[in-house]
Amino acid sequence: LLRFQPKKVLKGKVEHSIRGARLWKGLVIFQYSVSILLIVLTLVVQKQLKFLQDRDLGISLSQVLTVYAPAAKEEGYWNQVDLLRDQLKDSPLVSEITGHSYLPGESLRHVELFQLAGRDINDAVIMKYQPIDLEYFQLFDISFLAGQDFVPGVSTRRDGMVGDVILNEAAIQALGINTPDEAINRDIVLRHSFGALSNIRIRGVVRDYSQLALAESNFPMAFILGRDTHWSHDSEFISFKLSTSDIEASVNLVSEAYKKAFPEDSFQYFFADDSYNHAYQSHTRFGKLVGLFCLLSIGLAVFGLIGVSTHTVRKKLREIAIRKVHGASVLRIVKMLLGSVMALVVLGFAVAVPLCYFLSDLWLQNFADRISLSVEMLAIPLVSILVISIGTVLHHSLKAALINPINIIRDE
Repeated sequence: LLRFQPKKVLKGKVEHSIRGARLWKGLVIFQYSVSILLIVLTLVVQKQLKFLQDRDLGISLSQVLTVYAPAAKEEGYWNQVDLLRDQLKDSPLVSEITGHSYLPGESLRHVELFQLAGRDINDAVIMKYQPIDLEYFQLFDISFLAGQDFVPGVSTRRDGMVGDVILNEAAIQALGINTPDEAINRDIVLRHSFGALSNIRIRGVVRDYSQLALAESNFPMAFILGRDTHWSHDSEFISFKLSTSDIEASVNLVSEAYKKAFPEDSFQYFFADDSYNHAYQSHTRFGKLVGLFCLLSIGLAVFGLIGVSTHTVRKKLREIAIRKVHGASVLRIVKMLLGSVMALVVLGFAVAVPLCYFLSDLWLQNFADRISLSVEMLAIPLVSILVISIGTVLHHSLKAALINPINIIRDE
């Protein structure tokens, strides 16, 4: 723009030059491209977030109140947990209570090698595992495919370190077991990271569920009864399944029972679904931000289209007058003016499509479970821009086509 000479600009020669016409068309195409790009990104972000919220997690987090377990655990810690369970078992406000080392949505830091008994060490599988308490699967509504849950009062410990194990679907597939039923009572070897070996048995198989909100969810997982292992003090949380919508009364009830069981510890609670959904907050903010820019872009595009259509009509007033004198119909003149603007819209769309695919795919790579880009995501913004373009250009085109040619030529 700085290269243009002021004298030529003031005389209107720049616009009619080849360089000026290219610049004008280039800016219009750029505006259309940005508008289409932002609309597509908004659709992709909103659709992906809705997909994540509506998908089947394989786990129920609704009405789950979670409390931080005492940091310092005495030898009788699990007896205190059972005391807490006994206090609340007859209450209509709470249905299940369990302890666990990790929250749904949290990465599991316990990692060990598991292999089927009699197999070579090269067949060992790296699994993440979680020490849990009784009623864990019942509270979080994680369904069993085969076998059974841990039973109160029945120890499964086979050596001085760990007892029987419950695996998920991904774990038995990684071990090379075909079906959940075939896995039950199979002997496996747990190779601890510090060198010890534990000969244990598969007690049950549960359905895969999304332990992590955004990353890969179907990875091999093992569950051991925390109170029945060498790591019996690893429990970090105690969760309560609330069976009423009266949240305040439920929280007060749990708080009183907790303070009786652990009088020296503070009662700090939160809800499991809020913790799980925290992972989506940055993406939700991003979606809102993109949506705001999309609205601004559409607003600018509308004003730009009005300007483009007005300018296009003004440039072609003499041509319109001459065509009308030679018998051109109003419809033919409107088609001519629409065609010149529609060509810029189509070019803008062609520029935007590769960028839409690249940026959308780049953002969707943050998710293990993700939507696929569909034709409708590209068709909606194109149709939207076309409707706006046709409406604005049609208005000005009809207005110009109905002007008396004599008035146009006289003014020129």
